[in-house]
Amino acid sequence: MPLEDFGHYKDGSSVYKDKHGYYIYQWDTVKQVEYKKYLKNWKPQKSDTRLILDKKTKKWKIVKSKISKKSKKTKKSRKSISKKKQIKKK
Repeated sequence: MPLEDFGHYKDGSSVYKDKHGYYIYQWDTVKQVEYKKYLKNWKPQKSDTRLILDKKTKKWKIVKSKISKKSKKTKKSRKSISKKKQIKKK
């Protein structure tokens, strides 16, 4: 059983992912079995939430992605750097 739902395909079926790529489950009417149909050009939409299967409770739950905090990097001008060097020399 897949652990994460990556979205929906054109027909409304859920899309999952493994090491070979994204796939959906389809029913073969001739053999009467379920099989994986791999999607070559399908990519998931970017969203803030994901649908994940909880292993303990075996229920689907919605998980919101955490917002990463970006550190502000400031460029120091050459003047400020040279002033600091002059202070250290004294």
